[in-house]
Amino acid sequence: MTSGEAAPRGRTETSRPRGVGIDVFYQPIVAVTTRRTVAIEALMRWNDGDSTWRTPEALEAVADSAGISAAIGAHVTDIVLADLAYLNAMGGSTYASINVSATELSDPAYVEGLIQTAGRYGVDVADLWIELTATRPVADIGRLAEVFSALHDAGATICIDDYHPDRTSLDLEVLNDLDVDIVKIDESVTGHHDLGEHVCPTDRRPPLPEIVSAVAAAGMETVAEGIETDDAHRRAHRAGCTYSQGCHYAAAAPRDVAFAQLIEGGIT
Repeated sequence: MTSGEAAPRGRTETSRPRGVGIDVFYQPIVAVTTRRTVAIEALMRWNDGDSTWRTPEALEAVADSAGISAAIGAHVTDIVLADLAYLNAMGGSTYASINVSATELSDPAYVEGLIQTAGRYGVDVADLWIELTATRPVADIGRLAEVFSALHDAGATICIDDYHPDRTSLDLEVLNDLDVDIVKIDESVTGHHDLGEHVCPTDRRPPLPEIVSAVAAAGMETVAEGIETDDAHRRAHRAGCTYSQGCHYAAAAPRDVAFAQLIEGGIT
């Protein structure tokens, strides 16, 4: 891990950006074999003035129609980089996974802006996982390949989120051409189905071991998403998943709670 070891960039910022109604919670991603935290996913939360933090789905629809989704994404990234700088100062270190939209990636200035913002906080881009969902169509695969290549050159890890082979335009051949590093397998395949080895004949989920095997054969690692029980964890382990994530290990939590767990030794 390179957090805190980047070459000096002069004075760096440590204060957290403020934004009305927008915050970031964190959920650990663990190594399946050890259950130790290897990364944290940054998950946007919002409220409209009350005390309830909500998941971003409803806000995303409004933001897309208003043309402000890229601005919100940039603000969230700013918070995450500030939080990583804070974690480094506290003596902790981990990768942080940031969700980005195709709209953000279509901006020619995105990669350079990310590098500059990371430098402002003294954070190494190599400590970032960049996640793009597989559920939305990508208009320009060629442009996406260029952006992913530039992110790789900067040191970032590229992840595809919410992967389900029957619900994506980004099949494994495309992902391999895009030089993706990690495929996060959707919870509709991996998640809260306490079926053990006994799969109901009416269950149409693709077999997890087959997906993991195909992803591994294409040279990519896997994250099993939506793991809520020990049975689901064992299933991911038997299937050969590299990493896993879900409430079985820890729910998404505000920065101070999530970082305290990391500094105390992670989730076991």
